[in-house]
Amino acid sequence: MLGFASTKAEGEGRGTFLAAVLAVAVVAFFSWLTIMPGYPKLYAPLNLLMTIPAMHAAEVARGSWGGFFAIPIVPVFFCAWSWGVLRGRVKLPVRSLVLLVLAVLLSAAHIGFGYKYGVKYQSPEYTAAVAIISLIFWVVLGALAILASRRPTFRHNLVFHTVLFSWLAWYAFPYLGELP
Repeated sequence: MLGFASTKAEGEGRGTFLAAVLAVAVVAFFSWLTIMPGYPKLYAPLNLLMTIPAMHAAEVARGSWGGFFAIPIVPVFFCAWSWGVLRGRVKLPVRSLVLLVLAVLLSAAHIGFGYKYGVKYQSPEYTAAVAIISLIFWVVLGALAILASRRPTFRHNLVFHTVLFSWLAWYAFPYLGELP
């Protein structure tokens, strides 16, 4: 069925397909949510991975609706990066662990270097809350990576990748500073 795995060890065919579609929809939702209000909010921090392409797309399209062309960027990368996972693979790829470590380090550096600007332009409360929420994500993603590595199942692998790419689309690099 559409090349999706059908053996129990690699997934369960139709269930795997539906889980994969749901995972992509979740990532797409968080891609939309982060840019939806148009300015930083605690539930929508204008993640730079979405905001920068949205700003460029809006400029090219000459209107605010142009930013919505940026929404599929992270879901498309999620599909490309996680193709084996979406097809039912149970083993966590090493490259995903490398991506997690690099993304967490860059996210921490982003928050560390941007903290002063966040306090100045958003507020001390907002900036502290964004830092705490980011820290929670780092811990949860680390725990999910350990779980998916030590107990390899399709479900663990898919949940890890869905949360990782949802975080990359939504909260990995919150906008801290003055808006253009």
